[in-house]
Parts: sequence; structure tokens; C-alpha cells
Amino acid sequence: MTAPLYDEPDVERSIIWAPFPGMQAKFMAAREFEILAGGAKGPGKTDILVAQPLRQTHLSRYKAFITRETGPQLREIKDRQHRLYSALPERPAWRGDGHGTWTWPSGAKVINESIGVPDDADKFQGQEPSEWLADECGNIADEETIDRGQAEIRSPDKRVRTGWRGSANPGKAGQAWIKRRFINPCGIDGRRIVIQKIKLPNGMVATKTKRYIPGTILDNPIYANDPLYMAQLFTLPEVLRNQLLFGDWNAGYGAALGELDDKVHIVPRFTPPDHWFRFGGFDWGFAHNWTFGDYIVNEDGAIWVVDTVWGRRQLVHEMAERIHSRVPISKLRYVTTDLAAFQKNRSRGDTTPTVEEEFMEHGIVLTLGNTSRKLGLNNLRHYLAFRGIRLDGGDGDPALRFMDTPGNRRLVEQLQSMVVDDDDVEDVLKVDANPETGLGGDDGYDQLRVALASRPPRAIGEFFNQPVSAFAPATLSYMVEQLYKDKPLPEPTQLHRGGGSLYTLFSGH
Repeated sequence: MTAPLYDEPDVERSIIWAPFPGMQAKFMAAREFEILAGGAKGPGKTDILVAQPLRQTHLSRYKAFITRETGPQLREIKDRQHRLYSALPERPAWRGDGHGTWTWPSGAKVINESIGVPDDADKFQGQEPSEWLADECGNIADEETIDRGQAEIRSPDKRVRTGWRGSANPGKAGQAWIKRRFINPCGIDGRRIVIQKIKLPNGMVATKTKRYIPGTILDNPIYANDPLYMAQLFTLPEVLRNQLLFGDWNAGYGAALGELDDKVHIVPRFTPPDHWFRFGGFDWGFAHNWTFGDYIVNEDGAIWVVDTVWGRRQLVHEMAERIHSRVPISKLRYVTTDLAAFQKNRSRGDTTPTVEEEFMEHGIVLTLGNTSRKLGLNNLRHYLAFRGIRLDGGDGDPALRFMDTPGNRRLVEQLQSMVVDDDDVEDVLKVDANPETGLGGDDGYDQLRVALASRPPRAIGEFFNQPVSAFAPATLSYMVEQLYKDKPLPEPTQLHRGGGSLYTLFSGH
């Protein structure tokens, strides 16, 4: 039974705001420290962040920050605050300085602020925020912003419940860290609650909890019963529809490698034949991760990633020891890497051996690979492609697969998190790992991209998938086009008719 709102029977009762059943109700009832309301468009994520502070505004030391990445993006939040807060029996005072502050008669505050990059989190210093309510936090590219801001959450009043609340949609700049932080550990359906036990230096054990609460437009009866709005979402392109209508975090809109699919590209581990070509790839890192890939190639040019070795904050001899324990180095024909392994460290003097020279002492020979980012991305997409590549238009087998190992699972997870750079849609967005934790980054992607660039790209397309006749007009035209691409065509010397077609034979070479 629900308790009455007031003890006095003659007091008129009115409901100013109540959560919808489903996502909103679950969110308002949740008590975990970190809670992400995510997924689809329209379930009412912003409204619950605006309403969340009202649970504690009777406590004088309560202070909430509601944030977006920039000031102009806070306008909609402020409009909703004015509609809800101004209707309360105890109306808070509004001050428009900065992005605006609400102050309740108790002294509790709700402050609007712009937080979009790590340095913005310094705005919390000394403020003692009880709760940080981050609307559309999926637009925040760097997870360090979240970590630095959360480090400031606290309250001198033990009655105040502290925590972080966020909302996000798939396919945005923060997709990588959101999937790693919430979706993967909590499950796409949010059924798992993460409980982390942390032993403190004084011997005490603290508990930190994390939860993901998915929602779709069907959780919002206003939009769910609007056929025109629903029709707009249903007519979006498939991937975007899956993201915005169903909240699918695995849909590939905005993803740089949209065809990468766990069910297709991850295969059980097997022992490759000894005669298959084998090579390696390496990406240097110290504060960031270093990675080493072990690759095999069959007779048809298809590639399997046998395993991916990861490490961080290790010297070269420690790296070499780990690599030798996991990879049969003697079977590798070559190991590709980028220019960093060949550069002298000027801070220690030019006489210091390069990474390449140190690796050679441990029996690992590095060769400089093709590091073109755009060509490497395009080549990788060709290797991953499988949808509609058969002559009949059906799906085929990808030319790149990953054996099912923890190291490869980590690599695939990173690849799935890579998004297209909005400033250059032909490249992926460059992402650095957190220098303190090593989480995130694109080190595995870089290593894979350079390694595969050492192999000829797989030909995809109708012309290359059909049997080729050496004297077919299309074949000869293609050969002439390639042979004389940068040269003037020579004068014809004779004509030859054959097979019902007229061929022009050229003099010259």
C-alpha cells in the first residue's frame, strides 16, 4: 500500500510529477552509486534527471549539479526546471548567474553547469557536489571527464545520498567507454548490478555499485501513442532506427567498423597447419597499452588473429618475455610496427638503443609497416566485409576472423567501440587510453590496422568475384587503364577482330 502524501485528511492532494512505469520508475527507485539511463530516444531520460534532486532538497547540505557539454545545450533542461520547480509548494529561488542556480528554502541547491572535457571537471573542485546528473553523457568522448568529476562527489552530511546519474544514446562519441563501463558488465538488458569491493588504506572496505537501466520510447506513453512520431522513427535507416527506437548499443551507425559481428568474426580456437603463413604486429606503448598480434594466413589469403597480447608500463625485456611466452616467434615471417619503435629517445640521448634495436636482442625483428590511417581503415573494412559479397547477393565468409581468446575479445571490443571522426569521415576518431588506468584507447586497433596493411587487400566487388577471362573486353580494358593510367595512350598500329568484338592493339610498352 502506498503511504498518504499528507497526514491531514482535509489537505488537497495533487501530483505535480510522477515517473512513468518502466524505465523512469526503475530509475527513481534505484539506489546504486552509478546509474546510467540509456538506449532509445524518447523514454523521458532528461525528465528523471530534472526530478531526481527533489528527493533530497529538504536537506540543507544537498547540492546537485545538472550538466550538458555546453551552455546552450542546457536551455531545454532549464525550461523543464522552470515548469516543474515553479509548481512546487516550496518554490526554490532562481538566480540566472552563470548557467543558473536553484536554491530551496532549506538551503539545498541545484546548479546547472557545462561539463564536456576532462578539464571542465575542475569546476567541481571545492563545491562538494552530492549528486552529478549528466544529461546526454554519451556525447562526452573522454571517460576521464567522468572519473575526475566523480572524484569530487561527497557530502559532509551523512543523511545525504551521494551518487552519479547519467543518460545516453548509442552511436555518440562516448560509445566506447559507455559500453565498457555499463553495457558489457551490466548486460544489454541491465539485469546485472555491478558490486565492487574496495579495500581502503585504513583497512576499511567500501562498496561501489553500478547499474544500467535501459529504456525505449515504449516506456513513454505520450510518444508511444503518437503514431506520427513513431512512424518517423520506424522510417529511419535500419541502424539508426535500431539505436534510437530500440536503444541497440551494438548497432553500427557512427561505428567505424560497422560489419564487425561477434557471431561471425569470433571463432573457436584451433591449431593452424604448419605450412600456413604466419606474421606478427606490434604497437609500442608505455603509459598507454602496448599490443602484439599473432596472425596466420591460409592458402586463399584469409587471415585469423590467433591471439592478441596486451601490456602496460613495461620495459622492452619485460614485453619480450611476455610475447615469447604467448607467441611462437620463430614461426613468424615478419613483425610490422609503426615509426615509434625506430625513433631515438632524445630525452635520454641519441646513443640510447631504439625499441627496435632492443627487441632484436630478444629475437624479435621489427619491420616498418604502412601506417596510412585512411588506407589502413579501408583495408580493414575489406577484410571484415561479409554481407552481400557473394555473386547471388548473399552473405559470405569474412577474410578476417578472431580466435576466441581473452586478448582477442578485448581487441574486438575495442574495434567495436571505434567511431568515425566527425572532422574526417574517412578516418576513425583518435582515442588515447587513460594514462592512469590504461582503459580505453585505440592501441589494439592501430596494431591490427598496420599489420593487415602488410597483406594485399582482398578484392571485393562484382567484377572481381566473377570468373575472369583473359581476353574478355572488360579484362583488356581494365589492363589498359591500369597500364597507361599516368601515360598518354600510344597510337594504334593495327586492328584485330575476334570473338565478335573489335580490339585495338597498341605499340609501345
